[in-house]
Amino acid sequence: MCLSLIDKMIFIENQNLFEFKTNNNDILSKKEYNYYYKEFERLGKVYEKMAHSYKNKNNYETSLDLFELASSLYNESGILRKKCQNTYYKDDTDYQKFDNHILAYEDCFYKYNRCRNNYNKIKNELLIK
Repeated sequence: MCLSLIDKMIFIENQNLFEFKTNNNDILSKKEYNYYYKEFERLGKVYEKMAHSYKNKNNYETSLDLFELASSLYNESGILRKKCQNTYYKDDTDYQKFDNHILAYEDCFYKYNRCRNNYNKIKNELLIK
């Protein structure tokens, strides 16, 4: 079976995310948390845009895979943001800063849910047809 370039890319990204999840005990600093959660959120945005593009081209299978990947990346970003907030900012007396961290990881979980909803809509449309 010959996989397209986009299929290979999705496979590699999922593999890298899985490896990160199984080995993320290596994160030791605030700087590393910041790097990873920002990178996962950035990649989630890229793949979500790509998913919409493939959906508009009626390539639903690839769109589903991309929405699933984007939702996984957003979820991991939210988890890392929450861990970072709990590790480094839970005793912060600046409530505005504290609230900003909470809003940031809630936004990641909102984006995760948005991607999952798009995934489920496409899946249901395909089942109906």
